[in-house]
Amino acid sequence: MTGLEIVFGSIATLGTIFGIAAAAIPAIAESRRRERSGGQSWDDALKVVYKILSQIRREDWRPDLVIGLGRSGGIWGGWLAGNLGSLPFTVVDVRYADDGAVTVEYRPDLVSTLAEVYPALKTRATLRVLVVEGATSTGRTPEQFRQVFRSELTGWDVRTAILFVNPASTAAVDYIGCMGPEPWPRRFPWHLETAWRTSLRDFVRRS
Repeated sequence: MTGLEIVFGSIATLGTIFGIAAAAIPAIAESRRRERSGGQSWDDALKVVYKILSQIRREDWRPDLVIGLGRSGGIWGGWLAGNLGSLPFTVVDVRYADDGAVTVEYRPDLVSTLAEVYPALKTRATLRVLVVEGATSTGRTPEQFRQVFRSELTGWDVRTAILFVNPASTAAVDYIGCMGPEPWPRRFPWHLETAWRTSLRDFVRRS
């Protein structure tokens, strides 16, 4: 074998090695993301939210307004609102304390403000509202929402959609994407960074 053949053979070998490494890196990164999010990926979450969309489409009921609970509700509520026909959409903020207490915060004029942007909401005798959350472990967040909005709920036809529901949850959910997973993960795919905290103790102390 000539020196030139050896050189070209070495280049070909290195190319193969780099090709294998390039193909493996995304798989390793995906595996690490799954590990951090309890085995769930964005693809898994999309499959689950498609199930919810299909459930709603199979029924006669269609929401006039979509409300996302917290940041995960902002992500998936917006996705559902868009894919149900670019429906009016808003988010109410949710805070979680270390002791598990849940605070749902909203402006009292939330719906009337939206009606200025979407005048058709004013014409609804009964407002059909879809409330969306990404995942619920205990059911406290949707329950707290119903408690905070109890005066408005008398004139609303409210249904709840949650992508991932812990079997131990006490929430009444109309559209469930997935019962589980088990064991229940500490984080989901949208919890990309540790900056996304499920407890806001430190933030509350600074404010």
